[in-house]
Amino acid sequence: MLEPYRQEVIKAGEEYIGISKVLLEASHKICRLKECNMVNTIADSFLAYYADRNSTIPGAWSDVNAAVVNAGITRTSIQQGGQNKLVLSLH
Repeated sequence: MLEPYRQEVIKAGEEYIGISKVLLEASHKICRLKECNMVNTIADSFLAYYADRNSTIPGAWSDVNAAVVNAGITRTSIQQGGQNKLVLSLH
């Protein structure tokens, strides 16, 4: 079912999209016990995406006030600088 999209997804996964000025920590030893900046970045991006939409509640700035993310969604840290190669696995 997804096979027609495989090459397009692989190509998108190889696109260089930016760098980080700091280590984005995603270690399970850290992120499952306390806050870590990788998961905070993901939660902040979810919140920003949905908070920028028009509210359906009259007078409210947004329908969304917070984002909660399970720390288990991360698998690897992103090193400082632009030397990272992130791989999208299609199984």
